[in-house]
Amino acid sequence: VEGAAHLFSQGILREFHTQFVLENLHGVAPHEGFANLQNVSAQARLQRGFITAIMLPLWTPLVAAFPSLERVLERATARGAEVDGEELEAWAGKVEGLVAGTPTRVRDPEERSAGIDKQ
Repeated sequence: VEGAAHLFSQGILREFHTQFVLENLHGVAPHEGFANLQNVSAQARLQRGFITAIMLPLWTPLVAAFPSLERVLERATARGAEVDGEELEAWAGKVEGLVAGTPTRVRDPEERSAGIDKQ
C-alpha cells in the first residue's frame, strides 16, 4: 500500500506538470500551484497542501465516525511528515526527470485502458 500511494502521487505530479506546461503553450492562464514541479521542493509543497487542505479535513471526520479507518489518517499524517523534513532528496514520492517547459508523454486511450504507463 505504501508504494502504491507514492506511485499514485507521482502520476498526479506528472499530470499537473503537463497541465501547467500545456496551459502555457496554449495561452491559458496556468494554475500557479503547478509551477516548477521539476523541483522537488515544489512537489513537496503541492503534496503537503493536498494533505492539509483535502486529505486531513476529509478523513478526520470519517475516522471519528468509523474508527476502523484510523490507519488511513495515520498514513496521511506520515505522508505530511515525509514532505515537511529536510530530506526531500530521499523522499520516495518525488518525481525525477520533469523538465521545465516539456510535458510528460500523454498516453493514448488504448494505452490507458491497457494500463501501460509510459512517460
